[in-house]
Amino acid sequence: MNRRADPTNLLCPVLDKGLYDEDCAELALELTAVDRLISGQCLVDHLQESTRRKRCRALVDLQDGNVQDPSESNNETLCYLSDVEESSECDDDRSADALIAAFGPDENESDERSNQIRDQMELRRKKLPRTSSASLRRVCLCNKERVSLASEDKTDAGRQEAFDSHNASQEYLDNHIRYAVVVRVVKVETIKGQTMFVLKVSDAETNMRWETKKTLKEMMLFYSHIEQISLVNAPVKKAFWGTLRGLRRFRLPKKLFAFRGSLNTQRRVAFDSFLRQTAALVAPAPLGPRRRKAVLLLQEFVGVPRHCDVIDRDGCTCFFLRNKLNASELVAKIFGAPEHNVTRVCQSFVLALTLKSLDDKHAFMPERKARTILSTVSRKMGEINTKMLKDDVLLGQLGVAHLERSEPDYDEFLDEVKHAVCGFVQERVLVPLEDHVHEALDTLTNWDDEIALKQKIEVLRTKPGSFFGVPPHIVAGSGSDWEDARRELRRVNEYALPLDKLKCLARAAGAIFQTCGSSCSSSSVDTTSLTSIEELDMVLRPSMTTDEFISVHLFVLVMSNMSQLLNTRKFLRVMCDPLNTTGELGYYLTTFEVAVDLLIRHADPQQPMLS
Repeated sequence: MNRRADPTNLLCPVLDKGLYDEDCAELALELTAVDRLISGQCLVDHLQESTRRKRCRALVDLQDGNVQDPSESNNETLCYLSDVEESSECDDDRSADALIAAFGPDENESDERSNQIRDQMELRRKKLPRTSSASLRRVCLCNKERVSLASEDKTDAGRQEAFDSHNASQEYLDNHIRYAVVVRVVKVETIKGQTMFVLKVSDAETNMRWETKKTLKEMMLFYSHIEQISLVNAPVKKAFWGTLRGLRRFRLPKKLFAFRGSLNTQRRVAFDSFLRQTAALVAPAPLGPRRRKAVLLLQEFVGVPRHCDVIDRDGCTCFFLRNKLNASELVAKIFGAPEHNVTRVCQSFVLALTLKSLDDKHAFMPERKARTILSTVSRKMGEINTKMLKDDVLLGQLGVAHLERSEPDYDEFLDEVKHAVCGFVQERVLVPLEDHVHEALDTLTNWDDEIALKQKIEVLRTKPGSFFGVPPHIVAGSGSDWEDARRELRRVNEYALPLDKLKCLARAAGAIFQTCGSSCSSSSVDTTSLTSIEELDMVLRPSMTTDEFISVHLFVLVMSNMSQLLNTRKFLRVMCDPLNTTGELGYYLTTFEVAVDLLIRHADPQQPMLS
């Protein structure tokens, strides 16, 4: 007699193969749907009916578990959910009133600009700044050595991606974290009547690979622990908010919409996506407290400490040219002690804002509350920066440095000290509050506009440089199509702090100048051999007009395929300290904003943008 097969263990070769296909859709699944799947209900109960529906957003229906086929929609699903607000508008006001009462009234948003065309004209009238700030250029003396050693150690180059030792995480190295761990749920096995999920883990940094097996209970427990981490001190009544919002999105093979597969197959696909998204929380750097806890939990779960020595390594120590006294070290030495008043003020503010923003009523953050959080954090960081720059000990050290240095060298060092002060405050305020800031930004961001801009850029990336107004003589001398500049723009989102993002924009500009014909071409001068700021300045001195630079920067920005331009622009506008929005960094921030504005206003992708 034929025994009826267990539907939870039926294999689906098509879905098994689809797990590794690039043709995947990213869907925002309701947490209740994920809970149902884990507890034993199929993710798709009425697949044929759901694939016929044409809806604007890829959502999981809470009533019947239907999933929309994202191929039917032109919009990419980012983080849409189908929650319905359960509280009134009056409740929304009260949630922001507590913050205003504690930290002061909400100021006008700094990103509101009355005339964007005026900004563009003012930028055109400005002279290009001299790229002389050594703190903006990543001049790494050990990078070539690291690359050569890595190439010698590669034994499975075809299977293992090369680890980039020259990335953002190396500037904020955490010896307890591995930054290149990849986790995949490759199959489901039944061992002695128990379902086991087989995980393959690899670490590109050490070239280590191993396999581990987890029961369904262990997988469920891991998911639950990550969920609990996200719910601690949450300003919304919703798991996976802020920087953990990406854990709501699941990469599902599109073949799932044609072949239902077994329950365990669907579980494997969901768990695989969840583990991959959790591993991706290592970026941007530095890690905030919730992301760090989630990453540490994942790496413990898959056995990273047993296979990789996470302590025995050092970060790059020569990203920047060394002054006689390093500005960051000076600021940390003066203000970094736990008992210092500045450190205590930062910690007290973080705790106060966290407690005042707690909310167990709203699934979403009200817009007024979001604006209040952003304004409050930005204003407080500015206040702390101002007090630090007036500190008697710091002023005394600057006086000594002034006597020991030439005037240009001192001006350079003073700029670095101002940047170091901003970075110090951002690390101690913005990093602990990164989830609150990201949730507020997400609330205020129009994701439809973000998607529309991305689609427009996809069309514009097929256009030549002349379409953007880049002169023929600059195109002819561009060499590798400004690859160094494009790489720096893509690295903007590798960093969490506004100051680091601004430095990426400045480094991208420096790469444009160098590629487009600096006084000493990059082919004839090795920047890693430079020993003084003056030599670096000679290499990076601009050799193009302002209009030419705007055109080239616009073209490079489009070709870089940098993600979330609108969100990044808003973040920089709100969170950048006024000290960083003047001078060289401010110029390149304005250049970036103007480029984004030009992309937004350009209505016909077939018409040239600049002539």
